[in-house]
Amino acid sequence: MTAPGGRERRLLLIHGFLEHALSPEELREMEEMLRVEDGARRDLILASALHQELFVLHELPAEASPAPELRETGGFSGKRAPTLRSSRRLSSKVREFSWTPALLTAASLIGAVLLLLVARSDRRNPGPQRHESARNRDLGAPAPPPGTGQTPTGAPEPGPERVEEERIRAESARRLADLERRRSALAQEVPQDSDPKRVERQKADLGLLEEEKRKIEEEMKLAIEQARRAPRVRNGETVTQESANPNPGKEPANKVASLAWVDHVEGEGFILRKELRTPAREGAEILPGDGLETAGAAGRLALRFGDRSRLELRGETSVSEITEDLTAASTTGKQIQLSRGTLTAEVAKQPAHRPMVLKTPHSEATVLGTSLRLLVDPGEKGATKLEVHEGKVRFTRLVEKKASVDVSGGHYAVSALGLPLLSRPIAPIRLGTPEKPVLAGLCVVNAETGRPFLQFDPIEDGTVITLADLPTRALNIQASTSPATIGSVLFTWDGTPVMEGRVPYLLGGNDSRGKPLAWTPPPGDHTLTVIPYSGPPAANKREGTGTAGAGVTVRLRVR
Repeated sequence: MTAPGGRERRLLLIHGFLEHALSPEELREMEEMLRVEDGARRDLILASALHQELFVLHELPAEASPAPELRETGGFSGKRAPTLRSSRRLSSKVREFSWTPALLTAASLIGAVLLLLVARSDRRNPGPQRHESARNRDLGAPAPPPGTGQTPTGAPEPGPERVEEERIRAESARRLADLERRRSALAQEVPQDSDPKRVERQKADLGLLEEEKRKIEEEMKLAIEQARRAPRVRNGETVTQESANPNPGKEPANKVASLAWVDHVEGEGFILRKELRTPAREGAEILPGDGLETAGAAGRLALRFGDRSRLELRGETSVSEITEDLTAASTTGKQIQLSRGTLTAEVAKQPAHRPMVLKTPHSEATVLGTSLRLLVDPGEKGATKLEVHEGKVRFTRLVEKKASVDVSGGHYAVSALGLPLLSRPIAPIRLGTPEKPVLAGLCVVNAETGRPFLQFDPIEDGTVITLADLPTRALNIQASTSPATIGSVLFTWDGTPVMEGRVPYLLGGNDSRGKPLAWTPPPGDHTLTVIPYSGPPAANKREGTGTAGAGVTVRLRVR
């Protein structure tokens, strides 16, 4: 409870703070007041909102006039007379002016001010709570157990989800205030010539702003919901909203159980929920039907399930949907729909009747517990490649004739048009040195995108390339070396030598930016030999200089 004299002192300090007129001693007094008195924080919010409104009125055009209620009250605590006198020139346009930007801006500023003041106060001294804790120890009073959500004085600790919620609200308020300023400026732009096209364009722009406002509000609600449901640490254990519920028998109406949580995010990662695409944050909850997306080469998003299974998306990757039937009688386990890109998984042991199923446009991988990598090149003529590092996966092809194969650790399989579904051993990694380089692998690349075709990475002896089964005939063949940059590489295609002296090493050559040049191999049987060299090409352009690494020869059939 604050004494009457204390409230008067409080208002005086708040007014001085808003006018930037506090001395260092008064500022410290106000920081302490805001930290310990809830009423002080409420008074600051109200006073700041009114202060901001009056500032907006003062900044309006000179021909405007203040609203009647302001002329009667004379401003905050009777101390805003200078601003009101300067505002008496304002006209009735004040009635038409939207105060929404001022209120929203004030809300965001207040949140920032409170956090800053409390943080500064905590850094400057331990605070009365810490002194109280020391005093309790001196008197022999037991300290509250850790993780109980209470300070030594018995006051509840502010939850991290509450801090995150306030941060989200402040950021949304800032965005809404900026949008409202844009809307107000656009609404005041009346075309002088009354051009119908300009009028229609103005209406369309206003409609877009309204739609943007709706999306901001929806994103705020979703982000707050995720923050409230994010797992928290209690007594050293991670708990979710469900496990933290003191009345587990009374679940909220329409409660949707979460399937997983975002464990780690790097670069650009997003959660796709209905029509919303919101940035993914660590701890965000994944609900049934949600999708995930990463953008850019540096994009990375890791997902953690309750059974400790872990999925990771990298690069340009999209998971369109994640589902699971949680009813006791269900035989459907986790279902992940991978549309494109690269997904790695470490799957904990699943119930035999409820396996995890990774679906792509071309295949299904049924997993009971293993470590794997799944790559998807989208499109009807694309491909899905499964690499299994541990355990065993049932891999089913959905394109052409449906077929299945068991892929065990250290093997891979590819599902694509015109390609037999086989389990093949993963080639061992070859390592070389600058003085003695080695050929690490060969692959067929799409010259339009620069990416390898999954069904021809790597190229093996006896490979058959059916041009009609590929999305393009703009091809090239690339050699990978160890180290990645060496002196030169010699390709010999059907006895014709081709020297390449810069990365990437391509049989069909590349432009000045390194982009593969388009090349289509003629139908028939061909032989390709590739040899790496530690030195640059020789003057005759038929061999390299320095030390030659071991060559590789493969036979191919093109049809």
